[in-house]
Amino acid sequence: MLKRTFNLSRFSRQFNKQTRMAESVTKPPNILVQTDNNYSASKLLKMVQAAVSPDRYVVYPIETDQLLSTAWAKNTRLLIIQNKLEQEVLAEVEDFLNKGAKVLDFSSNIEKSLCSYTFINTEVESLDSTELMNILQDLHIETIGEDDLKMNYSYGYLVSRSEVLDSFLRSKRLLKTKNLVQNKITLDFSPDLKFPSETYLPIKSESAPNFNSSLYFSHLTTSHLGQPLILVPTISSSMVPFTGPPIFHGFTLVPQQQLSGQGRGGNKWLSPPGCSMFSIQIFLKTTSFLGTRPSLIQHLVALAQVHAIRSKVEYRDIDIRLKWPNDVYYGSVVKLGGVIAKATVVRDDFIVTIGAGLNLNNEHPTRSVNQLVEESGKEKISQEELLANTFNVLEALIDKCNDGLFAEVEALYYKYWLHGDQKIKIMESGGDGGGDNTDNFKNVTVS
Repeated sequence: MLKRTFNLSRFSRQFNKQTRMAESVTKPPNILVQTDNNYSASKLLKMVQAAVSPDRYVVYPIETDQLLSTAWAKNTRLLIIQNKLEQEVLAEVEDFLNKGAKVLDFSSNIEKSLCSYTFINTEVESLDSTELMNILQDLHIETIGEDDLKMNYSYGYLVSRSEVLDSFLRSKRLLKTKNLVQNKITLDFSPDLKFPSETYLPIKSESAPNFNSSLYFSHLTTSHLGQPLILVPTISSSMVPFTGPPIFHGFTLVPQQQLSGQGRGGNKWLSPPGCSMFSIQIFLKTTSFLGTRPSLIQHLVALAQVHAIRSKVEYRDIDIRLKWPNDVYYGSVVKLGGVIAKATVVRDDFIVTIGAGLNLNNEHPTRSVNQLVEESGKEKISQEELLANTFNVLEALIDKCNDGLFAEVEALYYKYWLHGDQKIKIMESGGDGGGDNTDNFKNVTVS
């Protein structure tokens, strides 16, 4: 008779791994506030946005008729209602409650007792921020702490090799004045600096705080990307300095904290401490392979983030993958990061500005790369090494595409692709609707 042995310790490790993955939040949870274009609704929305922890939740407005769709309930932690609901809408809300989610109601829509339903008999107009925070805390919603209240805009810190810095400071826009005046912010490289603000970023030449420049340059092998780099402890959004005239090929901004990060499709981008983020500007000739296929760049950036980790022997078995269109996932359910891309044409250059973020050391709102690394018994990845390797890989991918080696890039992309044997087609309407733009990844076609 065959005797089958059972490796209990191996089973336990695998079970614990699957359990942790199942319990992980795949995306930051939403808090939805009913707003029907009136003053009190807007007031409550702003109060909630100011009250909840910006590292844990994303707060969105939702109109009453949108509650008839079931899509809003997905990934929503709390629904806040201000007005009386019609029976059809109320049925959707009750279904939401029955699934264990929470509802905070200021209009007494539901009479029966449900443990996840809270009615507050208070006029929104008279509600103050302290009362709201107490209510939210009773609902086990994390609110802001003292550190969040103290966040201020900060100086930027210049990180660059001398030869690149000389070229940058002698570029056309900085030749006469050391100020880069963009649409929403001014970057000041002069020695006479004022205090930073939302619209003014003074940049110092001294060592950047909490960033090892020597370690960064020991890993960076690029000719252009990732330099010069500006590290900013706190900024509104790393994409804001790029709103305006082109700056410089390879110019990079790395924020440690964003007060109003931008995500794809108008979504908010959470940026808790420990998240590795950057925005970078890339110039492509309009006649180049990528210049005629600019939508590929966003995919290359996501690919660079994944390959920068998994190309290392010690991390190759960590299941970090690509999810359409440009998200980075652990397995198929836990989102680790994403990419946003904006582009414009200036004469014969296609100027692409990329914003990217990856959960590196933060424990919330989902999981992080270094949590996964530690669970596999490996040494943690530093932000300096990760950024440098990402820029190394990205520059190499761009060069391969433009040098006729796209097939190699495509093969690498599908190595990490989550959607095997799926055909994904995105229909976009706009302008006069003329022409097709094909990415050239076999199953990724944008019409």
